[in-house]
Amino acid sequence: MPSHDSTLEEIKDRIDIVDLISDYVQLKKAGQNWKGLCPFHAEKTPSFTVSPAKQIFHCFGCGSGGDIFTFLVRSENLSFPEALKILAKRAGVTLKTSQKEAAETGEKEPLFNMNKDAAWFFQQNLSKNSQAAGYLKGRGISDEVQKQFVLGYALNSWNALLNFLARKGYKPDMVKKAGLAVQGSKGVYDTFRDRIMFPIYDLKGDVIAFGGRAIDNTEPKYLNSPETPVFNKRRVLYGLNLAKDSVKDAGQVLLMEGYLDVITAHTFGFTNAVAPLGTACTQEHGKLIKRFAEEAIIVFDSDEAGNKAAKNAAGILLESGLHVKVLSIPGKDDPDSFLRKKGKEAFQALLARPLSIIEFFMLQKGDKRIIAREAIETISRTPDKILQGTYMKMLSEKLNVEERYVREEYQRIKKQHRAGHNSSVLP
Repeated sequence: MPSHDSTLEEIKDRIDIVDLISDYVQLKKAGQNWKGLCPFHAEKTPSFTVSPAKQIFHCFGCGSGGDIFTFLVRSENLSFPEALKILAKRAGVTLKTSQKEAAETGEKEPLFNMNKDAAWFFQQNLSKNSQAAGYLKGRGISDEVQKQFVLGYALNSWNALLNFLARKGYKPDMVKKAGLAVQGSKGVYDTFRDRIMFPIYDLKGDVIAFGGRAIDNTEPKYLNSPETPVFNKRRVLYGLNLAKDSVKDAGQVLLMEGYLDVITAHTFGFTNAVAPLGTACTQEHGKLIKRFAEEAIIVFDSDEAGNKAAKNAAGILLESGLHVKVLSIPGKDDPDSFLRKKGKEAFQALLARPLSIIEFFMLQKGDKRIIAREAIETISRTPDKILQGTYMKMLSEKLNVEERYVREEYQRIKKQHRAGHNSSVLP
């Protein structure tokens, strides 16, 4: 059996580093090497060099350097094992699978298959239920988009899915493990009943969970799968499986709140829209977005809850190294209703003038000193010191105070976090 080191060397021998990096950076020949703009920091003059002879890269601007594994880990924000698997597949090298990995694969594969079968079952039900089909038509969701997102309908039955999956050979305990059934006092019954169904996919294209929306006044309006061996909602963004190429091409993601926001955005051509799954934006979401884009535009509802969620998301996304802006939708509309009422051009006009983080905070109602402190706490989370300085200058202009006061407040806030005090130097 080959050693771990020899496997790494075999992968490096089979993959030309120039070919790999050319997928991410426009390279030009420069003597024996290749040069381009560094993907890891902003620059106008190429200082990023790739050596095919040594199979390494190095940036003379920021100091980044390494081999194909280092590059993929940094470019896609992956762990080393994740990068290893991707590059091994690209190189056609078979990796030795540990007993633990084999056990995890053996546990997950049946769940992926079951979720796929359940998605098919829900999809078939949709055309047979006029109320469910009519609901989607009323939201302007075409048959084509329904198929693209594999939308479906859970029958108003306690055991329709259980019976279908039983015929496929799945036992009730396995269905419960997937979150598709629950144990009640009188037995096992379907988790989702009389709901529009939204399959949730991972980036590999496997169905990992579901969201269900009531089509009447049933509460809760939305019901999501529980966490399972294949589903962790903190690590998944709805629609990213379809949006990732558009996000990468645009260098920008539209972060929305819900399933229908994303689906309607895609319907109108805004195919870089994604959404968290019934949870606040997480650090994992920020890292996931950073793999594909440099900029995130938050497009949440413009009500109090939406603004609060946007503030939280802004800090997390900034911490992930993203440039963050906020789209303010007028009135009481959400992205879904605004697009359906006003159309593509009106939304495009909003998208052409998003708010900076500072503008967004300073438009909030309340004590401006408290809001300013919130803004400073938020912008302090970006690792980009130049961007942080730009934000501080903007904030000083909005507050009509000298910039040094904002910087002093920033330093004071940092100390307060350690000491627990709550004073202010802002006039």
